[in-house]
Amino acid sequence: MAKLGISSLEMSQDEEDWLRVIANLNGDTMKSILTHSWRGHLASRKQHYVRKIDYLARSLGVSWETAYILLLQKNQPFSEADIEWAKSQDPLAIKDQELSCDYFRQNHPPKQEQKIDDDRK
Repeated sequence: MAKLGISSLEMSQDEEDWLRVIANLNGDTMKSILTHSWRGHLASRKQHYVRKIDYLARSLGVSWETAYILLLQKNQPFSEADIEWAKSQDPLAIKDQELSCDYFRQNHPPKQEQKIDDDRK
């Protein structure tokens, strides 16, 4: 599992106090609460971010996969050299795979048994 070293987070004393209280109530660490929160945010907003990457890709005239590499490896504004470099890289994420689980669940709800109307028997 990748580790992201964040030396500090900007938050008010009240926010830090509440984070500590919630962590202690749950028998967790503040770090685990923040990790859980980030995972929840990503799960609920991932489709939104995929669409934003799509928009960026179209505006740059590149594939979604190339835009993802740019955003991961370079900082905006992107130069022509950045774009050419990203185009030459192997994909690190594939749009269809990033959307597949969410897309399938939304567009293929579980089938429910159809009830036959007693009058039609």
